[in-house]
Amino acid sequence: MNRAMDTGWNQAIPSIDAIRGASHSPSFSVDALHHGDTVTSKGFGYADKSTARVPNEEAIYSLGSYTKAFTATFVSLLVHSVQHDWTMTIPTSIPESQAPQNPAVGEKATLPEILSHSTGLVSVLSVAIGRHGSAFPQRKDVTQICSNLPFVSPFRLEWQYNNWPYALGSCLVDEISNKSWTQSVNEDFELLGMNRRYTSEPYADANFAHAYTILSDGTAVEQETHSLQEGDAFNGSGSTRSCGKDMMTWYKAMIEVSRAAFPAAEEGSEAASSVVSVLPGQLA
Repeated sequence: MNRAMDTGWNQAIPSIDAIRGASHSPSFSVDALHHGDTVTSKGFGYADKSTARVPNEEAIYSLGSYTKAFTATFVSLLVHSVQHDWTMTIPTSIPESQAPQNPAVGEKATLPEILSHSTGLVSVLSVAIGRHGSAFPQRKDVTQICSNLPFVSPFRLEWQYNNWPYALGSCLVDEISNKSWTQSVNEDFELLGMNRRYTSEPYADANFAHAYTILSDGTAVEQETHSLQEGDAFNGSGSTRSCGKDMMTWYKAMIEVSRAAFPAAEEGSEAASSVVSVLPGQLA
């Protein structure tokens, strides 16, 4: 890190810690990438309050819905590697996938609609998630559930955030690759050198950020950690766990791919060479 960046970073530390305190987040891990190099990595708060362990660059956090970025990327890789057609409708790949509540989805939905939250189908996530983030539906239930979701907006006309289409998208990974979503994404993670990423428990060691419920008086009460596991419906929507070090590897790869695909957009763009990752401790 050069002197100017070092000064700016040191000036930002009190503000970052103040944000953590105001939000009652038990911990933060902040990592910054600049021109392909990790220029800083710092933990705030405690990954484990009982031992006052400050998180480091290898502390595992639940990435939650960032999993969708992984799923969309790996779906894209599969489409190109097996020459799958982006315009092929979902029922063509998964014949049992229909949408009687919204025929336009059943007849016209393609991967772009599934991955861009534009199907118009309702989320109804609250009835599917139980204690400690456990999921009632299993992967085998996804197609039937998605086929019977009512719609809340017209197909392709509105952005409606929804975990279910990404659950269906991860099932498409199974169909296209003839491997499970978990197996496919972990193979690609390994190719990138992301060695501390998980899609289920247990972890390889105890270096992970514990989950806490914050009471009204600010007291942190430890809870069980994020519990999405292999076979749950929402693997492709929110099951990934990883660390700041691996996220820097991921962002570096994304920047390199972006530069190769859109070289004109990169000219004179300092922002395209930098990224800051903030991983917050899980609030249960």
